[in-house]
Amino acid sequence: MTNRNSIANVWATDVGSEVTDPELDAAHPSGQGGTGKTAKGWISETEPHEWENYNIQLRENRIKAVAQTGRMPWDEEVTYKVGALTIYLDVLYVSILASNINRNPITQTGWWSPVKFTSAAVHTATIADMQNKYTIHTPAGQNSHSDNIVAIGGSTKTTIDNQIKVVSDGLAVHIPLVNNPHVDTAIGIGTIPSTGGSFTGEVNYLDNFVLGTTCELMVNISTFVSVRSNAGAIGIGVADYRTGGRWQAILTGSNFPEFDALYNPTFVLPPPDLHFPLMSNLLPVNGTNESITFTRAGTLAYTDKSGNAQTAPANTPPFEIAGLKVTAGTTMLIDAPGLFGTRDGCISLTANGAIFVWDLQFTSENIVLYFGAATSIKNFRVWSERLTPRQKLRIPR
Repeated sequence: MTNRNSIANVWATDVGSEVTDPELDAAHPSGQGGTGKTAKGWISETEPHEWENYNIQLRENRIKAVAQTGRMPWDEEVTYKVGALTIYLDVLYVSILASNINRNPITQTGWWSPVKFTSAAVHTATIADMQNKYTIHTPAGQNSHSDNIVAIGGSTKTTIDNQIKVVSDGLAVHIPLVNNPHVDTAIGIGTIPSTGGSFTGEVNYLDNFVLGTTCELMVNISTFVSVRSNAGAIGIGVADYRTGGRWQAILTGSNFPEFDALYNPTFVLPPPDLHFPLMSNLLPVNGTNESITFTRAGTLAYTDKSGNAQTAPANTPPFEIAGLKVTAGTTMLIDAPGLFGTRDGCISLTANGAIFVWDLQFTSENIVLYFGAATSIKNFRVWSERLTPRQKLRIPR
């Protein structure tokens, strides 16, 4: 549950909150919003909740800001900034790191430091005294401790120059040598000899790379990547491309019938098991036992396919150019003995020029369609199997 005692919880900060500045809400129906509303305060109108949210949120945000930067008691839910002050068990602490939240000033000393000075005057006097002592101790050009390079464990310039000269002279002699003075080997310098070997890191070829007569780029027991120009194919994986494997043939005119028979069932739309055109009657295409029962309570005015105004009595289907016209509350019962039942299937129909498709599981010998709004429908189709997404895209209007 939200703790309203926490300063960190500010009123009306949810994304759905309605917060409006009354000074800017001149168009409010109360007629009281706009410039000067803050000074005027409430008069006789009921306080609009969005104005009240704004005022409460504004003041709570200010209280929260005081808690983050002023001398407020430590709160485990407040995120303190660097330099923020807080009091905990009568001791004043200063935050020394940003994003300081839920860190106890006593136990987590890496985040808090007790304030050493009780007033600005004491702080100023202490700093001035430290600066004065530092100035007296280290005047310009004075070696206060009489230190020298040897005394502190270093070397003089002459000593260092002589040591560097030995190295530089030897390097000058070594650089021109081309007779492999270190007796390096290919493996020793991170490459492989001409007799072969294995790279342990990535090899990046910026130009063509060909191995052998089959142009295989990489092959081993478990992994295969290849481009075989002489075989007219590309390959990746395991042995058989028909199961996602090693070789994938390039499509040609001669092998098209084979691939067409293999892959087209995924794309070609099968004929529907049931089709009602709904353009001039309620009869199915090539149907015998299938039927539609049409129910509409009242009469319906419509324009027939010849452009003539007509009136259809109750429960009588009217057919327009766009198909069967239905009103809100129209019910259609599609009965197809032997087609439906406990099996997966798919149905579609065209309503006002748009195709609607449903996947469903038949649980009875009929389907009931209810129309909650007036529309024109046609081409009600039923498949007793699920269609693939690409097949659904091929359903004609």
